[in-house]
Amino acid sequence: LERLASAHPSVAHLVHLGLSVDERPIYGLRISKANPAKRSVRILGAHHGDETSSAEVSLEIAKQWLQNPSAEMSEWLIDHEVWIVPHVNPDGVANLSRYNANNVDLNRNYEFQWSDDEFRSGDGPFSEPETQNIRSLSPWIPAGLGLSVHSGATNIGWVWNFTEERTQDDVLLEQIASRYADSCTTDD
Repeated sequence: LERLASAHPSVAHLVHLGLSVDERPIYGLRISKANPAKRSVRILGAHHGDETSSAEVSLEIAKQWLQNPSAEMSEWLIDHEVWIVPHVNPDGVANLSRYNANNVDLNRNYEFQWSDDEFRSGDGPFSEPETQNIRSLSPWIPAGLGLSVHSGATNIGWVWNFTEERTQDDVLLEQIASRYADSCTTDD
C-alpha cells in the first residue's frame, strides 16, 4: 500500500485507520481525484485471517485501479473514491486464524442484523477495534457500494443473505454479481 501511494501521490493516499486487538496497524488506501468525493466504494479483504487470498485480491484491485485504469475507471475517480483495506483482521492474518485476537468473527461484528445468536459475533455490534476502524471510514463518505472479499467458496452473496425477502436493489446486485461471475475463470 505504501509503494502504491508513493507511486501515485495525486490519486492514492495511505490512511492509518487504527490498531487491531494486538496493536497491529490497519491501513486503508483511498484512491480518488475528488476532494470531496460524491460517492464511495469500499473493498475489504481478510475479515477472516485464514482467507489470505482475499487480501491478495484486494491488493490486486488497488494495483489495477492505479497502474492499469481503464478510461471508465479514470473518469469515475473524478467524482468518486475507492477505499481498499486488504487486512481488516491483521491479527488473524498473522495467526492464520479466521478470528481476531479476541476470538471474534469480525464479519459478524457489524451493526446491521447483529445478533449474539451468531457464532462468535462479539459482545455487541462494533465491539472489536477492527470493525470500529472500518466504521471510522463513514465520516469521510458513506459507502454506496461495498465488497467484502472472502475465499474458500465459489459464491457471491450480499448483505441481505440473512433473509429470503428481496431487496429494492436486487436487480442491481444480481447484475453486478453476474458481471463479476462472467469475468471469473473458475469452472464452478
